[in-house]
Amino acid sequence: MIESYVQEFIEITKHLKKRQDTIKRGEFLLSTRETVTNLLNKNMYDTADNKLKIWRGLRWIDTDPQRVTRRIYGIYENGKPIPMIKINLRIYQVLSKIVEEGS
Repeated sequence: MIESYVQEFIEITKHLKKRQDTIKRGEFLLSTRETVTNLLNKNMYDTADNKLKIWRGLRWIDTDPQRVTRRIYGIYENGKPIPMIKINLRIYQVLSKIVEEGS
């Protein structure tokens, strides 16, 4: 089952890297929860919420406590920081390399 989570994380991150509305900050990609959830819902082996909780638990995403998003300061909506999914690109690179070598 972990292979499904790894493969989906890699594919979604690849896709987000190409999108105009994705923000790169240092070692992280930032995207809205809605965008990531819509992508996660395309493969229904688990719910999008459960997948994000697993990503959080494995530290594939950086989050605020008890959330799957992180408030991003410097990006505001109505004067408040926007909560976004913050994908760790180092994890993406490591997982991509492992999958590539295993093929």
